[in-house]
Amino acid sequence: MRKIAFPGLKPAAIDKLPLTSIPGLKPAAIDRRFVPYALRLLTYLSLVPCALCLFFCASPSSLSGGTKDEVPPKIISCIPSNFSTHFNAKNIEIIFDEYIDLKDIAKQLIVSPPMAKKPEFKKSGKKLEILFKDSLLPNRTYAINFGDAIVDLNEGNPLKNFQYVFSTGSTIDSLQAGGRVLQALDGKPAEDIVVMLYNGNADSLPLKTIPLYISRTNKEGKFTLKNLAGGSYKIFALKDGNTNYKFDMPSEAVAFMDSLVTPTIRLNPADTLNPADTLKLVTDSIKKIDVTKKEIDEPKKKTEKTKEKIELAKKKIGMTEEEKAKEKIEKMKRDSTQARQDSIALAAIPAKYLYTPDSLELRLFTEVRSNQYLAGSDRPRRDQIRIKFNEGTDSLGLEFLNLPQDSVAVSLEWFGDVDTLDLWIMKPSIAALDSLKAILTYPAYDSIERRISKTDTVKLRYRPAAKTAATPKKEFTVSASIESSKTLEFGQSVIFTASLPYTRMDTSLIRLTIGKDSTLRKIPFSMIADTLKGLVLNGLPINQAHPRIIKMHAGFITDTTYHLTMLPGAFIGIAGQRSDSLDVRFKMKSRELYGSLKLAMPGMQGAGILELIDSRNKVVASKIINGPGTQVFDLLAPGKYTARLTFDTNGNGRWDTGRYIKHFQPERVITLSKDLTMKANWEVSESWQW
Repeated sequence: MRKIAFPGLKPAAIDKLPLTSIPGLKPAAIDRRFVPYALRLLTYLSLVPCALCLFFCASPSSLSGGTKDEVPPKIISCIPSNFSTHFNAKNIEIIFDEYIDLKDIAKQLIVSPPMAKKPEFKKSGKKLEILFKDSLLPNRTYAINFGDAIVDLNEGNPLKNFQYVFSTGSTIDSLQAGGRVLQALDGKPAEDIVVMLYNGNADSLPLKTIPLYISRTNKEGKFTLKNLAGGSYKIFALKDGNTNYKFDMPSEAVAFMDSLVTPTIRLNPADTLNPADTLKLVTDSIKKIDVTKKEIDEPKKKTEKTKEKIELAKKKIGMTEEEKAKEKIEKMKRDSTQARQDSIALAAIPAKYLYTPDSLELRLFTEVRSNQYLAGSDRPRRDQIRIKFNEGTDSLGLEFLNLPQDSVAVSLEWFGDVDTLDLWIMKPSIAALDSLKAILTYPAYDSIERRISKTDTVKLRYRPAAKTAATPKKEFTVSASIESSKTLEFGQSVIFTASLPYTRMDTSLIRLTIGKDSTLRKIPFSMIADTLKGLVLNGLPINQAHPRIIKMHAGFITDTTYHLTMLPGAFIGIAGQRSDSLDVRFKMKSRELYGSLKLAMPGMQGAGILELIDSRNKVVASKIINGPGTQVFDLLAPGKYTARLTFDTNGNGRWDTGRYIKHFQPERVITLSKDLTMKANWEVSESWQW
């Protein structure tokens, strides 16, 4: 039998190895010189299962089974305690019962009063540290509201509206004021709006000064300003575009009140307790609590504290270090709770007391400042000049340079407010010029918003578009409003729209008939264009027919099929183009397919604009009203509607926004609180009270 060798090992050492304990192995068969290598190999092999076990145990994987964790992090302790007074620390440590994370902290966090240098936040495991980068004001209550920013690490469950409060003075200010911010134009809640309070009433405060207190609106537009000191404050709301708490951008939406806000506490009228047994009313930060014998029995309280100290001393005897650490944490929790009760100026406001004001309403608007200017000018076609203003204008002076006076005949076109104006050049010889130069004179405003006259010189050069391989579209077309739907709304007219201005129309080439063959009958019609008004050109008021749109009026009746034909050349375009033919059959909808609304408004005072809005938020009908009465809307398609009323304070027939510096509030707008469901051949009667 061949022996196994163990080189490098002394025979005396090999002899001491307990080889006889290896089952099935005869000592005589082993060369003891190889024993060390064999043992080392066995050691390595024994570590393989342990390594595999550690690998699989350390691999991250989602747990299966069990209920989902929906519990938010819980606060174990705060150092210094929450609601501390005489605060002078440079940092705050908050310990939680689980690992935490910060989500959207920049958006969620509110520090009131704001600090010039925002605090720094450091999270490490179960600890959150707040480091102050700015000095704290003396005798001031600070509130750090985290919103929903603190979440647990695994499931993201938020600790909702956690607030850390402290005072650099001897008391915690505890008054509150609340309300909501609504969009001025439609009355909808305004979310993520900063609401601010200032000490004083100067108009310049929101423009130049950091506020004393801030809050932020939620999805419902609601806000609460907490931990306020007694006094009267200016309130201002801002859609802060650059997050500096100042109204320094014209595009920022704002809301304000002309009266000051004075926070108070009052007795809840619904409370049935005897006021003599309740807390004393206060209008300042409460520094003392007047308590009745029913609420606190002081001797009993002292006895209970003494017993608690004795019990705690007994418990500490024989405690391990771990148990002492746990007891210390519990004491910190109790201290934090006690601080919340004792260091607030009034310990605990019972539900029978109400903070006021609690229903402030601010209407958010964006200012429109009188700052008219020329926004642009170009020449999309040879025969078209387009002039753009930043807002509508009511007058324009136009003078072409290097051309004989009155040699440039133009036809004007615009829609609604005259902020975009098209001038169609009617003379082909002028349109053929590649470059034109003109002087524009229009009203503008100086730095204090006085109306002045402004002049700009514009160069109007035509640049042909790059040629493409695609088949060019026909330049001049005329369409009818009933071509695609084959139906005409009850009581409406057929509308013809040309792609370019037309210079001539031949009604003999247009025919409207009913019936067939022997019953064929021509229907008389008239073609009437809308009139453009509201602009003064070169000192003369414009009273001109629309250059591209015209309506066909006829005695249309329901349940009748009409046949509209138009021969080629019925319309002649601005450059002599001829329109194509048109052939379409259509019917007018029956009156029974519509509903009507009678809306009683007994409380209406003064002038107003009443609008009916469909489910797509489109205004389908409007009326100028004055005083109480019943308003009727007819020919309404089936569907859901709501009504909107603008109180037209200045009587100009449109909604006007506000101006903060001039103390102009936006005109008030209210919306009917319920939907109006319209059915075919149905009349809905509703009374609107507000």
